[in-house]
Amino acid sequence: MLSDSNPSAVDQLCDHLRTLGPHGLEQLLAERRDALTEPRPRTLSEIAERLLRPGSVQRAATQLLSLPCVEVAEALAALPAPCPRPLLASMLGLPQEPGKSNDDGEAALERALGRLSALGLVWARDAVPGEPSNLIMAEALRELWKEPLGLRNRLVGFETVVENLHGEGLATALDTLALTDAGSESEQRTMLLAHHRDGQRVRDLLTHAPAPAQELLKHLRQYNSTTYSSISMSSAGQEGQNWAAERALLSSKDRPVSPVPPASSWSGRPSCQPRC
Repeated sequence: MLSDSNPSAVDQLCDHLRTLGPHGLEQLLAERRDALTEPRPRTLSEIAERLLRPGSVQRAATQLLSLPCVEVAEALAALPAPCPRPLLASMLGLPQEPGKSNDDGEAALERALGRLSALGLVWARDAVPGEPSNLIMAEALRELWKEPLGLRNRLVGFETVVENLHGEGLATALDTLALTDAGSESEQRTMLLAHHRDGQRVRDLLTHAPAPAQELLKHLRQYNSTTYSSISMSSAGQEGQNWAAERALLSSKDRPVSPVPPASSWSGRPSCQPRC
């Protein structure tokens, strides 16, 4: 994600503020009044710049957010940026498989994102046609958590790992997972992504993982996530590293990433206290 000092971050927030319309912007500024202190801002860009300041973001986070909103924000802070919305839902344990749903959890997530959006803390960026929308978070909000969800490192999306696979590495992953190698490399990566997004197939895969590979994965089980996290390789033997690499669970920077199937569904009731 871009830092708040980068003009692009201001431009992105300006685009979001325009989508709120006059009434929505008026409501936002009524709650985040520090953006209107003297000298009064004269342009939308000046308003956006003030809304992105760390002090303003911290005040909004600590004074204006309910605990479910804080929980969603912390999960988003741990995820890759920008973050596909389904990835956030998966992190919160909401079912992503066809035929399964958690209407209460989805509604709670929608309310939390709506509140974060109305305050100018999180907003959606237009996605490529056919892809889910991406969520952008104010960097100052993201940085309120030094170790979001207690993780030493922020999560690395499996999309990044798969996108970096080419040639022999891609062929090995497809063969090991018994996936067809037909089509272009782009089509093959799409197939591999579909596999990694299938919660049941991931659970089945982990069931047969050897003990050294399980060491790479177990640290995230408590977080009810089907996403992946970069972790130190020091605790994993070569067997575990090889097993993960052969199945596209090892990034191009030789950092293991671990898929963890959801153990429960998020209801919108916070399971942790805010640490911001």
